[in-house]
Amino acid sequence: MSNKSLNILFLARETYPLNRIRLTDLFVKHFAEIGNKITWVLMNEKKSNNILIKKNNNNIFYITYSKGTNSRIKNFLNRFLTAKKFKISKKILMNHKIDIIIANDGIIEGFIAYLLSKEFKKPFAFYLSSLFFSFNESIFKEDRNLINLIKYIKSKIEKKLYIFLVKKCDIFHPISHWMGKYFSSYKNNLKIFPLPLCPSQYFINFNLKFNKSNDVNKLIYFGQITPLRKLDLLLNVFRIINDNIQGKENQLFFIGRIYNKKYKLYLEKKAKALSLIDSFFIIDEVPTHDIPLFVRQADIGLSILPPILGYRVSSPTKAVECLSLGIPIVGNKEVKDQKYVIEKSGGGISPKYDSNEIAKSIIYLLNNKHFLKKMGANGKNWVIQNRNYNKMARSLNEKYLSIIKEYQM
Repeated sequence: MSNKSLNILFLARETYPLNRIRLTDLFVKHFAEIGNKITWVLMNEKKSNNILIKKNNNNIFYITYSKGTNSRIKNFLNRFLTAKKFKISKKILMNHKIDIIIANDGIIEGFIAYLLSKEFKKPFAFYLSSLFFSFNESIFKEDRNLINLIKYIKSKIEKKLYIFLVKKCDIFHPISHWMGKYFSSYKNNLKIFPLPLCPSQYFINFNLKFNKSNDVNKLIYFGQITPLRKLDLLLNVFRIINDNIQGKENQLFFIGRIYNKKYKLYLEKKAKALSLIDSFFIIDEVPTHDIPLFVRQADIGLSILPPILGYRVSSPTKAVECLSLGIPIVGNKEVKDQKYVIEKSGGGISPKYDSNEIAKSIIYLLNNKHFLKKMGANGKNWVIQNRNYNKMARSLNEKYLSIIKEYQM
C-alpha cells in the first residue's frame, strides 16, 4: 500500500452508462485520476459480459438487461438478474488484486459485496444516496390504497435489509451527516464517512452571462415534479408573493421530469384557480446540459422539500447546483444539510416549511435585490471550496487506506 493507490471493485445499483454525478464525477473521474483503479460491474442492454471500457483507470463489466416485457415486469426481472453480479465479481476477486469492495444503493449489490468481503477477507464499503424505504412509507400515509400498501410492506422489509448492510459494512457512506446520525442509532461504533452531493464541474464552469430584467422577478424550482414533493405549496407561496409585490411581473418556473401527468394537470388547475396561470410555467425533461441556461436567468432558486424523513436527511442537490451558478437559494431548514449549506455559505435564506414564512423570505429578497448578487457570489465561492468532488476523492482515498490498514492488522 506504499504507493497510496487502490484497486476498487464497485457494485452499483445504477445501469450503464452511468449518469449520476456522485458516481461519474467522484469515482469515474476524480477518484481514478489520482491513480486508483476501479472495476465496475453494471447492467447494460448489450449482450456481452466482456470488458466494455478500459481507460482512465476504469474497467467496466456489464450484464445484459431483460428485454421484451413491459417496464414493471422488466424492472422486477432485472433486479433478479443482478444476481449474476455475484459470479462476475467473484471471478474478478479471484483473478485481480482488489483492496476494497464498494456497493452503492442496491440491496442485492450490498449483499453481494458483504458475502464476497467475508469470503475474500476484503473490507466492504456501503454508499447510500437515499432512504428509499422512507418515501413509500410517506406515500402510503398520504394515499392508502392497495398498491401503496404493498409498497409500504415492501419498504418495511427493505428498511431491515438496509440496516443490516449498514451494520455489517466496514465503512458507511451516507449522503449526509444527518443520514449517518440516523443509522448510528442502530450501531454505536459505526464508521461513517459522509459523501454529500456536490455540483458537477459543468455547473461550476458554466459562465454564460444573462442580463436580468429589473421589471421581472423569476423564481425557479428544478427537480422531480411529483406529488411527493407537494409542489402545490409553492403555488400558495407564489400567490402571496403576487399579492405583496406589484408593479413588476413575477414568474414561477417548475423545471424537471414529470412522473405523473395527472399531477401536472392538478398543478395547472390550481394555478388557474389562484389566477397564476399566465405567470406559472412547467417545463418537462430539460437535458442536464441545458439546466444552467434556465437557472442562470433566475433571481432566486427554490429548494422546498416536505419535511419527511427521506428529505430531512438528504443532501440538497438543487441547492448546491444553484449556488454553484451564483444564484441565491431559498430552501426550508428542516432539510438539515440544506440548512447547513445555506447558512455556512451565506448564499440564501432557510425558512421553516410554511407557505407564509417561505413567501416572507422571498419577498424580503426581491425587495432588497442588492443582497442577491452578494449572496450568489458568497454561495458560489463556498460551494466551490467546500462541496468539491476533487477534494472529496483525495480525502476518501486517505480514509480507505486507513480502513484497509486496520482490516489487515
